[in-house]
Amino acid sequence: MGRPGEIYFITDAEPVEFREFITSLLKTQGLEAPDKQVPHWLVQGIATVTGWIARFTGNRWTPPVTRQALPTSAVEVTLDTRKARAELGYKPPVARERGLATMRSEKQASSAW
Repeated sequence: MGRPGEIYFITDAEPVEFREFITSLLKTQGLEAPDKQVPHWLVQGIATVTGWIARFTGNRWTPPVTRQALPTSAVEVTLDTRKARAELGYKPPVARERGLATMRSEKQASSAW
């Protein structure tokens, strides 16, 4: 059992770059990830302008990206499951590739309808 107040990361255990994972995930649905990147200055400008619009509307509208979200969206993060494995006995119930294969086959089955 875990300790109160502790943080335990639960993942499929094997490190993978976010873009690589999302690309694999999209492929299971028959979609291709764009290979283009938007310049940081443009995203920063969009975040600034849409932030102004959100404030102008009394925050009744949510911008697609915020200036606060930008710094963390450009940072690579690795989640370490060692503590969850050691203290909780955590083991991923499904390997990533098996999960992606299941999603792929379910998509194919639903497309057949």
